[in-house]
Amino acid sequence: MPIVRIDIQAGKSTVYKRDILHAVRSAITSSLGVTDERVMQRIIETPAENIDSPETRTDHLVIIEVSMLPGRDAARKQAMYAAIVAHLGEKPGIHQADITVIVNDPAAECFAIGGVMQCTLPGAPASSDDDDEEEAAPVAAPDDEGVADPAAPEPVEPTEPAAAESPADAEPPAAFEDAEA
Repeated sequence: MPIVRIDIQAGKSTVYKRDILHAVRSAITSSLGVTDERVMQRIIETPAENIDSPETRTDHLVIIEVSMLPGRDAARKQAMYAAIVAHLGEKPGIHQADITVIVNDPAAECFAIGGVMQCTLPGAPASSDDDDEEEAAPVAAPDDEGVADPAAPEPVEPTEPAAAESPADAEPPAAFEDAEA
């Protein structure tokens, strides 16, 4: 589920902002192969006096941060960058020199959706913190984007949980088990 932050200079029209949102959404869905309902976006407006950028940039400067689960290779990201520049160039007509795109693909344990930490899903990268730990049991079957489907059946829990090494590793009280699932 790509989560997109779009920073622009304040004072642009609603139509201009809607064109940016539409262009970025179209670029992301077409280049990454995600469905439209999987993309969340927001525009952050900054007053001109609070922007310090090189003189080569204009008042149409756009900084786009895309946060998503890791796993997309450089070619897929480059396709997304090119699609964003192309779509924003068409409408609302932003020059490529004014477009900066940053991808944040944090480790899956740094990404939770609906309270579900994404590293507990099947196929998510294993944590590199401790190679001796057992993998966490999946909480629900993921959809095509690796996001838990709340309607999926509950997975089978491991028969022998790993021994707790510290209070932080201890099993949560029964009242919290559903919150993790």
